[in-house]
Amino acid sequence: MGRLDNIEAKLAYEKALTELRSARSGMTTAKTNNDRIKSLYENGSKSLSDYEDARNQYENALSQFQAAQRNVSLQKTQLDYGYVYAPQDGIIAESNGGVNERVDAGHEFVVLNVAGGGM
Repeated sequence: MGRLDNIEAKLAYEKALTELRSARSGMTTAKTNNDRIKSLYENGSKSLSDYEDARNQYENALSQFQAAQRNVSLQKTQLDYGYVYAPQDGIIAESNGGVNERVDAGHEFVVLNVAGGGM
C-alpha cells in the first residue's frame, strides 16, 4: 500500500551486509589458521600456547560473525518497517495524508473500500 522514505535504514542494512561479508572472511581465515596450527601442534611442531592463541582467534572471529548475522537480521527488520501494508485487498477511497507527510503510529491516513464494507 505504501512505502516510507527509509534511506537511513537502507544504508544501515547495506553496512550490516558489508560487515557480515567481512566477518565471514575473517572467520574463514581464522578457522583455516586454527586447523593448520592444531595439526602442527599435534605433530609437535607448534606449542600449546600457539594452538590456544589460534583457537581463541577463531572463537573471537566466530563470535563477530554471529553478531554480524544478528545485526543483518535486525537491520532487515528495520528496513521492513518502512512499508505499510493494507489488512485486506481493496481500493483506496480516501487519502488523509500527503507525500512526505509525517504520521504517528495509529494515524488513519487512508480509507480502504473492500468487498463487503470499508475500513
